[in-house]
Amino acid sequence: MSNSPFFTTLPTEVRDIIYNYLWSGTKTIVQRYDTKDYKVTYDRRHDSVEASSAVDKIPWLLTNKQMMREGIRQLHQKSTWHLDNRILDTHPQSYVLDAITPAECHTHEIFIRCDWPMIFDDVKRVYRLSEVARAEINRSAATANSSTPLDTVCIKLVRPTNERLAANSAADFSFNLSGLEILSSHTELRRLQVHLVGVVDDTKNLVWYWSLRGETDSANKARRLEDHYLDAWKKELSRAAELVIPGGKRSGYMREYTQGNGRCMEWVWTFEKQKSNH
Repeated sequence: MSNSPFFTTLPTEVRDIIYNYLWSGTKTIVQRYDTKDYKVTYDRRHDSVEASSAVDKIPWLLTNKQMMREGIRQLHQKSTWHLDNRILDTHPQSYVLDAITPAECHTHEIFIRCDWPMIFDDVKRVYRLSEVARAEINRSAATANSSTPLDTVCIKLVRPTNERLAANSAADFSFNLSGLEILSSHTELRRLQVHLVGVVDDTKNLVWYWSLRGETDSANKARRLEDHYLDAWKKELSRAAELVIPGGKRSGYMREYTQGNGRCMEWVWTFEKQKSNH
């Protein structure tokens, strides 16, 4: 144990308050794990899935072994590990601290943005999670163990504008989100939140595309397709979530926001385990 007055005169509870203050001033750190760099944040709101682009250094954590051990213990109380398929394999300010791992954190936030997060099977008329999407979800599940403190998983999936064109304007398709079921390996999971993000003008783009092809009633077709898409997605998501958090209470909302020069639409569904009355 260090002979510093910080450790010899201040009780553990007070030191934890100080560590909480220090971590609260940290936006994002980058930690190397399993040959890849990941962002880690502290005490953040889950409604905003993306981590800050700013990256901080944490020199205080490297003061001595005891401060590192206690500081990381506090980090794990409120830490969020960002599993993001867009993050580069290396980052110039990354840390390699063996004690900071996704198996010990509080929350996993999985951000999926690629050309095709969902793959459409035209024969079976079904959308399935792509390999890229499943890879990040599987990476979260691979960290599960009997002692993990993880209790929340948030997933943000950005659908490309042209994704629904695969359905060829026919509102007769379904979804297969069985790739989410592997998250049930997190036995202490209490909360699953899924964000589906699209562009506000998606429906207008569909109308424009079909009008160029000479199709009639394209506006009504686009609206029916969007309504069916969301209904089918919500139905399959509820089925998969029931296997991840049995008996979880479902809630949801929709919001619009500005990103860059465009407007985005975001649908959010939360499935939360109910507290026992006993």
